[in-house]
Amino acid sequence: MSTSRTRTSRDVALDALLAVDRGAFSNVVVPSLLGKSALSTRDRAFVTDLVYGTLRRRRSIDFLVASVSDRALFDLDPEVREALRLGVWQLLAGVPPHAAVGETVTAVRSEEHT
Repeated sequence: MSTSRTRTSRDVALDALLAVDRGAFSNVVVPSLLGKSALSTRDRAFVTDLVYGTLRRRRSIDFLVASVSDRALFDLDPEVREALRLGVWQLLAGVPPHAAVGETVTAVRSEEHT
């Protein structure tokens, strides 16, 4: 489901995390996606923080998600799994909960990710 909504930092970060989940190298995919985006310099920096922070803390994030989920992490659709990781990273990094959760859910619902 594609919309005319402007792509946000979280959209691009989620695309990058999905690509890494499929085997891409983050140091290749992040610059490529940023090069195709119309994001501001500040938003590009935010994407970089979102992606590398999520990847850096992935094991502890997975542990946290598993501790509150009744489903195994790898039983979830890849887009849901990566969105959960992205949202948890934002909460750990101090992003206000309403923004971390609300904007991440919006990113999942509104875009078809690569």
